[in-house]
Amino acid sequence: MPNTTVTSPLKSLFSYSNFDDVVPASNVAQRTAEGKRTAVIETFEGFIYTLQISPTKPATPPPGPVSPDTPPPAIDNYLVSVAVTAELPKERKKEKRRKV
Repeated sequence: MPNTTVTSPLKSLFSYSNFDDVVPASNVAQRTAEGKRTAVIETFEGFIYTLQISPTKPATPPPGPVSPDTPPPAIDNYLVSVAVTAELPKERKKEKRRKV
């Protein structure tokens, strides 16, 4: 039996995530640098999440913060794409019930 204690925090990882397309597909090749990584997460329910994480090419550095209280501007160091597939059974298996 698998140790679910280790994977339990990952259970809600994608439940609350929100992804927006911010780079058009036609510009991805121009923006990515070498060093692409792929992560595959497979759940017990048959879902397979394939994440492709690519570092971006260095751009002009953003201007520094105006004052120490001002947070630095957001920068995009990585491009992430997610593909989800599922291998779901066509029919649900009926469990045999034990008679007591």
